Amino acid sequence: MRSLLLLANGLIVFAILDRRLMFSLAVAGFVGLVRVSCLYDVVNLCPRLHIGGRWSAQYQLLPNLLSPSSYLFLDSAIF
Repeated sequence: MRSLLLLANGLIVFAILDRRLMFSLAVAGFVGLVRVSCLYDVVNLCPRLHIGGRWSAQYQLLPNLLSPSSYLFLDSAIF
């Protein structure tokens, strides 16, 4: 998860240098998702939202990685 934090810090620097409001809002959303995925186990939300069943230990961190990366992928498609 350190790589996500490093990527978020780099995007914060780019948002400061770029000074566009939409880009700054997109970066703020990504930073929020990264913080949630680093501080909370997103796998606990999956049964509550009826997404999938039980996750094995091998794939336990996969939703923590997929939520910020999918958000970043969608943002890159927009920009």
